[in-house]
Amino acid sequence: MRRIGYVIVFAMLVFGGIYLNETFSNEQNLMEKYNLADKNIYELVYALENNEFDSTLISSSIENDKVKITIEEELFEYNLPNDEMYISIAPYIETTHDCFSHSLTGCQGELINQEIQIVILDELGLIISDELYFSGKDGFIGIWLPKDEIYEFKIYYQALETSMQISTRNELKTCYTEGELS
Repeated sequence: MRRIGYVIVFAMLVFGGIYLNETFSNEQNLMEKYNLADKNIYELVYALENNEFDSTLISSSIENDKVKITIEEELFEYNLPNDEMYISIAPYIETTHDCFSHSLTGCQGELINQEIQIVILDELGLIISDELYFSGKDGFIGIWLPKDEIYEFKIYYQALETSMQISTRNELKTCYTEGELS
C-alpha cells in the first residue's frame, strides 16, 4: 500500500513538472514571438506601450502592482516593483475617454506623437521633475513614480495647459485622461 502511495506521489511530481515546464516554455515562446522576452519590467512595459500589436492576438493592461499580458488567449502576469507605480497620462483638447486601469495596447489618447512639457511637484510644492515628454502612437505618456506620495502635475502643450493631482498612496488607478488643456 505504501508503495502505491509513493508511485502516485512520484507520478504527480513528474507530470506536474512536465505541465509547469510546458507552461513556462509556451510563455517563453509566445514572449519571444512578439519580441517581448528577456526584458526587465521597465523595458516590457515600454515595449507594450509603444508598439502596435494586433489586438486580437496580444493585449495588456497595467495595474498598480502588476502588468497583465494576454497573448493568443493565454494570460501572463508580471509583478511591478513594490516601491514604484506606473501611471499613464493622456492630456486632451477635445476628445478623451474614461479610464481606470490603463490598457498598454488599447487605450487611445488624442495628442499622438506630440511634445508635452510636464512639471511634477511633490506635496511640499517642490519640483521633482521638469521634462519634455513625447506622447506615443497611443497619445499617452507613461511615467514611473515612487509609491506613497501625492503629486501635482502641471502639463503644457503649445499655448495650452492643465494641472491634475495624482496619488500613488494605496491608489489603484493607472490611467489619467481627465487633463483638459485650455
